[in-house]
Amino acid sequence: ALVFEDKRLTYQQLNEKANQLACVIRESHQQQFQQKIKPDTLISLYLDRSLEMVIGILAVLKAGAAYVPLSPDYPQARVKYILEDTRSALILTQQQHVKKLNEWTVELTKSPISLAVDDPEIIADTASSNLSMINLATDLAYVIYTSGTTGKPKGVTIQSNNIVSLLYSTDFRHNKSNCSFWTSYTFDVSVLEIFSALVFGSELHIISDLVRLDSNKYFQYLSDHKIKFSYIPPFFVKSFSDFINQNDQHSTEQILTGVEKIFAKDVIGLINQNIVIVNAYGPSETTTCSTSLVFSQEHHSQEILPIGKPNPNEKCYVLSASQALVPIETPGELYIGGVGVARGYLNQPKLTRERFIDNPFASDDDRAKGYTRLYKTGDMVRWLPDGNLEFLGRNDSQVKIRGYRIELSEIENALTQMPELTQAVVLNREHHGTQYLAAYLVAESGESLEVEEIRKNLIVSLPVYMLPNTFTFMSSLPQTVNGKLDRRSLPEPEFDFSDNFVALSTKTEHELAKLWTDLLAVDSPIGAKANFFNLGGHSLLATKMAAMINVKFSIEITLKEIFIAMTVEKISEILDKKIASGEQSHEQRVNTFHDDSEFDMEEVEI
Repeated sequence: ALVFEDKRLTYQQLNEKANQLACVIRESHQQQFQQKIKPDTLISLYLDRSLEMVIGILAVLKAGAAYVPLSPDYPQARVKYILEDTRSALILTQQQHVKKLNEWTVELTKSPISLAVDDPEIIADTASSNLSMINLATDLAYVIYTSGTTGKPKGVTIQSNNIVSLLYSTDFRHNKSNCSFWTSYTFDVSVLEIFSALVFGSELHIISDLVRLDSNKYFQYLSDHKIKFSYIPPFFVKSFSDFINQNDQHSTEQILTGVEKIFAKDVIGLINQNIVIVNAYGPSETTTCSTSLVFSQEHHSQEILPIGKPNPNEKCYVLSASQALVPIETPGELYIGGVGVARGYLNQPKLTRERFIDNPFASDDDRAKGYTRLYKTGDMVRWLPDGNLEFLGRNDSQVKIRGYRIELSEIENALTQMPELTQAVVLNREHHGTQYLAAYLVAESGESLEVEEIRKNLIVSLPVYMLPNTFTFMSSLPQTVNGKLDRRSLPEPEFDFSDNFVALSTKTEHELAKLWTDLLAVDSPIGAKANFFNLGGHSLLATKMAAMINVKFSIEITLKEIFIAMTVEKISEILDKKIASGEQSHEQRVNTFHDDSEFDMEEVEI
């Protein structure tokens, strides 16, 4: 049933160990509260990746309770908050964590008991037979915490029937195969990885931290252990495709991926190796996956894989801001109904009412089955003519900079279309009180690229106001313990004032540098190689510069010319050529180069 490093458990051994620990959980609860454990009792897990991690999950469910996974990587404040919020009666942990947890929990309203599940003494002489069931399908199975808009995590409450429906989707079903368990158990994809293997009799390989975060080691593990079904996170997909194409001997039959956008060009190589790619989508609030797409030849023409069609017992609605149904191919917010919809957020009735609403489209059959609510995802999608959903981005990732409404995902998509770049993330940041766009890039070569070339490529497909100001190259993008992009860990971009200083040499260069000093509020000298955008320039300032040049030099220069030239030297060359070709009137040319001429920036009208 389970494999972790050099340790293995058969199904019988796993079942017996889970039964024994479940008995201990019931007994410990009885001793502490003087009453038998009841459904919806929350028990926290604080476990490193191990056999005990899966044993602990099964034991809590067998005991009739619901589990709350906590990562040992969580900071103390987050652990204490979740323990307080759940009022956990028990914490299942390992011996190396007991002392720390006891110190952390001593100040809680109700200090939970810590049980070291790797201590063989706690289950000694405990019966290993199956326990009597006390819970129903509508009782809680787990509570997983996700980041909250208030700065405090929120607990998503999932019932057993939510999971059962998920497991019986044919796209996620596999029988008696070798499968991998890659994700953190605090991430809800782990529910699918664990139970889709154990429910259908497969051998589940728990991937150690040493292996899981190193793509080459992970891929080699999959090959060495003949893993047929695995989860490959989006940021590993292209690398895995390259690995498979270089290794003819592989056992991979199906890959589950998702969470973030998947580019068709990154998985075509896998399809050519007869590997089934399942692109799954779904928030924690609708039990891991609500839609799925099996990638096929018909999707080759699409840049980004659709997120698919609703899974069995799920319904998707694309609604306008007024919650009216929108036509096919019209963008709208995705609302999800069906059996996968969570009970709500733990201890947050107001937020639950805001995000889990009554389903105005429910049919009589829906109401008979209890599908009377919708979850408001905050994700923007549209229906495609073939019945698949296309993910467009978050409705809260939309930013407004300098009067323009910008979807950051559109810029990211344009960047990743460049063959030299494998990953791109764009954020809006602030510099000297001004909002700007910052791009974080991972290059195919692992080295930095010429920013000028990237800008030139972007200007072909994006309006100038959508071009990032800064480009920060990284060897890899930071990840959370759940395998998602950790945006908060992205470094503050640096504005380049060094420019390998080259002295100004022409009259035009001196005049242009003087304009830049005023426009960009730069204190240090500006040289001929100085880059307007590296000094903090952006599209609005570029527009102002064009107007200033028109007044100062009596020359018309376009924004595209500025965005392509970018430096004092190259823009000056453009101006000198225009002057030489007579692109200014005689009257305007008279005072072009008077050194004593003054320029009032406030008089420039855009």
